[in-house]
Amino acid sequence: MTSILYLSKTALISPETHSLSILNFCYACADRGKIIFLSCPVKNNHTESFIKNHYGIKSNIDILRPIRYRNSFSFGVFGKILMWLFLAFEFRRVTLNYKPKIVYSRLAMLELYFLPRSQKLYYEMHSFGLSEKSFIFKIYFKYFLSKRVDRFIVTTDLLKGRLLSKYPWINDIVVAPLSAPEPCETCSMDWTPYDELLAKHRGKVLGYTGFMDKDMRGVDTMVNIATSKPEFLLLIAGGPEDAVRHWKGVCKDRGIENIIFLGWVPQEFVNEVIRRCDAVLSPLKYRPVARAPDGQNMSPLKVPFYMSHGKVIIASDIPSHQHYISHDVNGLLAEAECVADWCEKISYALKPDTKLRISGNARREYESRYTEDARIKRIFTYEN
Repeated sequence: MTSILYLSKTALISPETHSLSILNFCYACADRGKIIFLSCPVKNNHTESFIKNHYGIKSNIDILRPIRYRNSFSFGVFGKILMWLFLAFEFRRVTLNYKPKIVYSRLAMLELYFLPRSQKLYYEMHSFGLSEKSFIFKIYFKYFLSKRVDRFIVTTDLLKGRLLSKYPWINDIVVAPLSAPEPCETCSMDWTPYDELLAKHRGKVLGYTGFMDKDMRGVDTMVNIATSKPEFLLLIAGGPEDAVRHWKGVCKDRGIENIIFLGWVPQEFVNEVIRRCDAVLSPLKYRPVARAPDGQNMSPLKVPFYMSHGKVIIASDIPSHQHYISHDVNGLLAEAECVADWCEKISYALKPDTKLRISGNARREYESRYTEDARIKRIFTYEN
């Protein structure tokens, strides 16, 4: 049986959604009988059970092989060099210790340099990422990592094409879009403070879950939607405290009362938030940069997650969403910066016949393409 060691430089616990993506993937592999271990820095000596509870992971299998988090390395250029060396030697140590058939990694780059040259290496990319960050990273990726990796895993055909055009010697690329676990049974969340608002806006409740910032995630778009359509109620779950505080202040200053900022909620409660919504939003904005020419966050985790719930999705009409959503088939695409278009698409989505048709298609799309089983099979094709 294939043994896998996932090496990640992302420290747990992290507010970034990619930490949840990594954990979901690793535990999904373990629950399907694969021998897999996850080695990454862990803050505050958190136990694996604590981390599972925080992220809402239901697996009974323990896979975490923690690396001690070195906070003293996180300051300045010298600290970054020390952290790189520390993780590079730690990754080599755990690889030699566990002797896996496959080392799997995402986001790490220089940290993989000291792996044994005979070690099979799978590398996941959602954009050009660090390979376009600086001259040193470009040279390292072109002359070392692109030739060292045995199999690249990308999330879109678009990225596969761009990689092959830039590095034509790469001969093994698997396209495996992000997946989402089946929605689990929800815990009982106290909705008493919001009962009146939920009753007032029955049938017009919109949801958003995930990371929040002051620009790219499109929270300003949702605020403008709430301003234009006071008959809508928006439930927004997630985000760091400073971002939640910022947007609450914006809404207070503008007299907006039809947005509920739930802040960070345990992952098991996120399912309950989505179940209470009539439609869900993904207003990510198009922000192309050198390392992500088709836009940052090219693989929004929330889209397959929303699909797993069989919800009508209204998303911004940008490349990262066009990969998942066919307009008026399994979701709706709205002009990213046009609030009037968003309001029109939402009103259309809330019509009973539209809601039934598109939500059903979204769930069927999830079952055929975006389950954890489907993704794992794509990635480990031809591996025993």
